[in-house]
Amino acid sequence: MAVNRIIQIFRLDSLYSFFRKDKCSILMFHRVVKDVRIAGIEISEESFKSLIDYLKEEFEIVSLNSISKSEKRCAILTFDDGYKDNYTFVYPYLTERNIPFTIYITTDFLDKKAILWWYLLKDLGKDELVKSIRNGEIEPEELFRENGVSPEQYVEETLNWEELKEMSRSSLVTIGGHTTSHPNLRLLESSGVEFEIGVSKQRLEEELEIPIEHFAYPYGGKSEADEVTYSITEKFGFKTAVTTVEDNVRDQQSIALPRIPISGNSSLGDIKVRLSGIFSLKNYLR
Repeated sequence: MAVNRIIQIFRLDSLYSFFRKDKCSILMFHRVVKDVRIAGIEISEESFKSLIDYLKEEFEIVSLNSISKSEKRCAILTFDDGYKDNYTFVYPYLTERNIPFTIYITTDFLDKKAILWWYLLKDLGKDELVKSIRNGEIEPEELFRENGVSPEQYVEETLNWEELKEMSRSSLVTIGGHTTSHPNLRLLESSGVEFEIGVSKQRLEEELEIPIEHFAYPYGGKSEADEVTYSITEKFGFKTAVTTVEDNVRDQQSIALPRIPISGNSSLGDIKVRLSGIFSLKNYLR
């Protein structure tokens, strides 16, 4: 983007970082793949490796459980939903480098009940309908039936319970909740929100035999999670809950922590700008 380029040329991100002194950056990933199909939720393996090299040089990469303990500028790696490559690539790669990370699990993914409608839309060439489905204006199952597409496609691209159990036994891996079916929580009644959060938390705790102390709001923007949603989430006793609102961690409430989204469209230079915090400031100034 042109604005990012201007920021990089004049080193405004470095100047901003010097004066602002943000506490921590929580990076948001979904998938790490060989070939990127949907840039919004995928990053290539090579780009991921380059980013990790940079983070190891410039940040202390810590567990989500250590966010309040780090004395240095820290980075936290988080992965949403529960994709297979979190186990086949991310887990061995980061384990070899002794780097902690968090996976937020949508339990329907592991039960093979989830419809990965974003990939099905890609196949149909209907990417413009993403927002309509997120907002509950279109029922994805009906759309796919009308177009002769099987909703069960892509279910094997998600984790299974045995893979998650193995990762949960690692001291480097933190497992968090991400609801049962990944809905837009603002479209639900309070009872529905409580069901989505509570049932998924209970299921994870029963299967993994560990406490689930962290949570990520599905979609997680201001249109999908608000103060009402936060107050319901708080009842479940999570230590932290993360949004997709872009910013660094400063003094925000622990039940609505911001993150820095990482996508396949982001160059390392773009990500450095985002991590500085100045990109977040630009959003406020619009």
